[in-house]
Amino acid sequence: MKGNLIIFLLLPTLISAQSLNEQIVTNLLGKQNSKMGNGSCRVLVSRVLEEEEATIYAKDTVGIPIPGDVFLTYGFYESTDMVYYLQLEGIGPHVAFIYKVLENDKYLIIDQNAQGKRKLSIVSIREIDLSIKENTVNYGYYFIRPVNGIVDKRTKDLIKNLTNLP
Repeated sequence: MKGNLIIFLLLPTLISAQSLNEQIVTNLLGKQNSKMGNGSCRVLVSRVLEEEEATIYAKDTVGIPIPGDVFLTYGFYESTDMVYYLQLEGIGPHVAFIYKVLENDKYLIIDQNAQGKRKLSIVSIREIDLSIKENTVNYGYYFIRPVNGIVDKRTKDLIKNLTNLP
């Protein structure tokens, strides 16, 4: 009997998270092929969270993402020798949304500023591969589940600090 009670208590939270995340994905799809603000990745994430009356907290990281979760990374780099590193697939410090979970650590993300060129930046979907390859240095990545709330200075600072962008 106690096990059934736990399921009933967790079910509304899961349904609420999926509903909010579905709204986020729908919002993002409406922004495809357009430029948000100055074209930076964090502007897109902050604006969509704000429009959906959602926010993120560092404590809300999840191991297995669902579409609409926020993806944050410090970067993936390929080691060419003991000193120099090259970015893999344009994944430096970055923030985006998960669009679809594929398999084997592969995801479709919705982002902008994927190549670090804000003038050419538009909201688009692309595949990323987070599997660790030989000679790869992973500086960390996180999936964060959005929750209902207000995007305030704290949220914008969290996004900025976790992506370490100017």
